[in-house]
Amino acid sequence: MPKTADHEEREERRDEGGGSWEAAEAYAQRCQRLNLPLEPTIAVWLRFGGATLQVPSHSSLLPACDFLAQGQGLKALSFRSAGFAARGTGNANARVLRHVLAKNTTLETLDLAHSGEIGEITS
Repeated sequence: MPKTADHEEREERRDEGGGSWEAAEAYAQRCQRLNLPLEPTIAVWLRFGGATLQVPSHSSLLPACDFLAQGQGLKALSFRSAGFAARGTGNANARVLRHVLAKNTTLETLDLAHSGEIGEITS
């Protein structure tokens, strides 16, 4: 079956590392719909893939929840200190992480050292 121009473009948009423009664009749209700021490190990870993702402690994981749960080859997720976190971010991220941990089969390391005050993740 011959490849269409659309099929070839989709192939070009997906990299060997598992990332894609479609995932990065979907993340940006979710951020906009939820009125949450786009986190560049998450967008870059979605675009190019990779085994590690380090996000600032003030970032909301909600727009990326489904992508993180699917794995996308993610083996290590950590937070870096941003000096502040919006009130409630830690607890909201705890709920997202609970969902991610229930679904993701590739994550091996979760570093919460700089996650701020994060709520209980256990079910």
